[in-house]
Amino acid sequence: MKTSLNIFLLFLILCASCGSRKANDNKETAVQADTVKKFTLPLIPAMLNTPELRADYLVRHYWDNMDFTDTTYINLPDVTEQAWVDFIDILKIVPDTTAITAIKQMYKMADQKKVVFFYYTDLAEKYLYDPNSPMRNEELYIPVLDAMLESKVLNDTEKILPQGRRELAEQNRIGRPAEDFTYTLLSGKSGTLYGVKAKYTLLFINNPGCHACEEGIEELKQAPAINKEFAAGSLKILAVYPDGKYEYYDKHNCFKKGSFSPGDRHLTLEWKGIRFSTYICYDLRFPEWSRNQGEYDVAIYIANWPEFRQDDWNRLLRERAIENEAYVVAVNCAGTDLTGLVYRGESCVIAPDGEVRARCRDYWDDVVVHKVCKVHKVIK
Repeated sequence: MKTSLNIFLLFLILCASCGSRKANDNKETAVQADTVKKFTLPLIPAMLNTPELRADYLVRHYWDNMDFTDTTYINLPDVTEQAWVDFIDILKIVPDTTAITAIKQMYKMADQKKVVFFYYTDLAEKYLYDPNSPMRNEELYIPVLDAMLESKVLNDTEKILPQGRRELAEQNRIGRPAEDFTYTLLSGKSGTLYGVKAKYTLLFINNPGCHACEEGIEELKQAPAINKEFAAGSLKILAVYPDGKYEYYDKHNCFKKGSFSPGDRHLTLEWKGIRFSTYICYDLRFPEWSRNQGEYDVAIYIANWPEFRQDDWNRLLRERAIENEAYVVAVNCAGTDLTGLVYRGESCVIAPDGEVRARCRDYWDDVVVHKVCKVHKVIK
């Protein structure tokens, strides 16, 4: 009897333990469910019963439930990036004025923490400005640039790039007169876009030998509207292409001997009176190769220096600037490559005295703009 009782009590304890663990498991699951980050769409009032009214309400209130001060969201692209892409997609079904207003409102809400604001402006650049993006739309990118220029969290230096892009965006906008330019014919005779006398002018920018360009030409030949206007004399086609001139620099100091044939010449280019000398990656470790005898004002280093060599990268860049009394513009890879190697970036502009004048954000694709000037002192 005593043995049976003990077994019964043990059974009760085991059942209670299992039940307790199950209850705890359920509680933990409930807590985890509550802490999962997600994007919640606004609830559209039932009284808005037409597609136009519902779409208008949705874009205007799309971000109402988003906490733009919560920085954890920027590490959840499945939530935030997807929400942003869906938002841009919805803008297609509302009037342009409504879409622009919604974008301005959204970035005004995001203008609270710099890291969050940058995250969403980077998304706009990726989807609305990148020429390879299927969603590219410069008209929708303009209000993003305006938001950056009006931002309270960005400093004056961080507003230089959007200011430049804003000015470029004003050129050749739909419905506005195109920018004039000068071209040169094979005969050597020059002309201008506005010198083409026709009711319509089709500007075709191509590259001889380009397969995609040849396909474009064939499509133009078969377009009824173009053939009709061309036959009537009301359309002229101006085809322009690069003149084919280019310069190149071969890396002189190869990281792995025998992997490439090293270059044996320097390359110095002049633009607006400033002389630029170019170098690649491992060239940075060899001061004698970049020795400046008054030939250049700016040394440009393009590199893939991994994170574990970042201290060397920063030290050597300052040394090259100081010893050559020249500006150094350093462009380094940022992110993680296919082998898992991490690149911190730290692209920067360094003055001849070794002071870092501008620096990109670590681990991000970023752009900084800084004015450099001609170095008057000639080193002997």
